[in-house]
Amino acid sequence: MNPRSGGQLGFFEEGPEQTWSYSRLKSLRRCALEYKVRWMEGKQALFQPGHIEVQAGRVLHHIVREYYRSPVVPEPHRILLEIYKRLAPVGPAWRDDLQGEPRVLRALQLFADSPAARLRAAGLEIGCKAQIGDHWFTGQADLIFHVEERPSAFGLLEFKLTDVEVRAEDVAERYLQCLIYFLGLPPQFSDSTERLGIYVFDSGRYENARLEQGLVDRAIRIVETSLQQASGPDFPPTLNAFCPSCGYQTLCPAYSKAKSR
Repeated sequence: MNPRSGGQLGFFEEGPEQTWSYSRLKSLRRCALEYKVRWMEGKQALFQPGHIEVQAGRVLHHIVREYYRSPVVPEPHRILLEIYKRLAPVGPAWRDDLQGEPRVLRALQLFADSPAARLRAAGLEIGCKAQIGDHWFTGQADLIFHVEERPSAFGLLEFKLTDVEVRAEDVAERYLQCLIYFLGLPPQFSDSTERLGIYVFDSGRYENARLEQGLVDRAIRIVETSLQQASGPDFPPTLNAFCPSCGYQTLCPAYSKAKSR
């Protein structure tokens, strides 16, 4: 592997034209009109998911981050519950009616029983900076973990609240965020990274794949092809699984037409 990396740790400041985030690329790929309104016209607030979903995702990330910082124990349920009590917000706005249980507690129960809970952290929220074509991508990999059967090897794991983003049959599409972040990992991790992983909080689904050069090359082609749409001139709307969470739906001709059928 020979990732084109900035080789830096930490956080990176993003400029509207100089650097891209995975969120910006994701917006472009799923709906050009959303990308135009959200990123070119700066109307970010229109695309924020519901309060509960945002809060659930953030709190779960915080809890899991603390969990991986904790000593390895045979009782992940107990550790996760202790962290939940310390970090989770309280009050009626926090509760979500998902099978009659608070959403985060249900997600933590699934996580505690999953293979992801047995991973050992090598690094948390690692800053990544990669160049693909003429564009720089910056972001943070959620977790770098030790591969169990090969302690000197690493894997890169991304956490998702729902599985909407990772339903693609194409492996490179499904792990696209991981692959972009791999390209930007600092050398002390990228040189020994051998696996990619995804964990979905709402379903407890954990999957991983072997990192191969073919997947990296495919990801680069996907990104470069997608970026060709960024300058327009046309930004057509595209119906997709994220439409119900989009604040632009009342003004979107495609969504309005679909709702009227």
